[in-house]
Amino acid sequence: MQTSSLNFEIFENLPYRVYVRDKNGVIVYANALACEFLRLEMSKLVGKRYDEIFKDEEFIAHLQSVDSELFALKSKAVTAVKSFNRYYKKQSVFKVVDFIYVAGDGRKFIVTFLIEILDGYSLARGHFLPGLGLYDPKSMTISTETGRVRLTDLENSLFFLLYENRGSVVTYEEIFLSLDTYNKMNLFSLRALVKRIKAKIGGNVVKNVSKKGYMLDFR
Repeated sequence: MQTSSLNFEIFENLPYRVYVRDKNGVIVYANALACEFLRLEMSKLVGKRYDEIFKDEEFIAHLQSVDSELFALKSKAVTAVKSFNRYYKKQSVFKVVDFIYVAGDGRKFIVTFLIEILDGYSLARGHFLPGLGLYDPKSMTISTETGRVRLTDLENSLFFLLYENRGSVVTYEEIFLSLDTYNKMNLFSLRALVKRIKAKIGGNVVKNVSKKGYMLDFR
C-alpha cells in the first residue's frame, strides 16, 4: 500500500505514540515514538499485522473488539486505560485512544494514540477530587485525609474512564468495550466492580444512571 498520499505525517510530531491500522489490522503508519516504544524500526513495523507485532494477548483482543466496533461505525472513538508492564521495557500506564480516520479517497483507518500517564498525575500535583482527595491513575491510588486507597488494575481502568468523562454518563456499552477484553463482563459483574470501588473510596461520587451507565458526580 502506498501511504505517502494519506497524509499520516500530521501525526509525526505529536508528543504521543501514534500508529495507524487498516481494516485488516495491518499497520500502515507509525511515528518515531511508537517505533521507539515497540523497539522496532519503522521498516519492520509498517506492513505487519498488529497480531504479529504486539506480544500482549489481552491487548490484541482489545484491539479486535475495538476494530469491530469502530469499523462498523457503532462508535466514533474508544478510550481505555491500559497497563504495559508485562512485555515492554518499562512499567507504565497509558491512556489508549482509538478513532476512525477517513482518508481523502474515502478509505477508513483506525488511529491509535498511546498517551503515557506521566508525572503530571503525581500526588504532588495530582487531580483533586472534591470530597475524596488526590487521584493518581499512574500509581492507581487516591490519597484521602485518612490515608491512601489503592485500586486494582480493573478498578483503576473504570475509575479513570469515569474521571475522563466526569459530569457525563459513560454508557454500559462504552464501559464494556473499554474494559472487557474477553467479553466476560455483564451488568452483574460491573455492578460488583462499582460496589468494590465505592467500598474503597467511600462517598457517593460514582453514580448509576438507570438503564444507561455510570458517571462521577462531585456535587
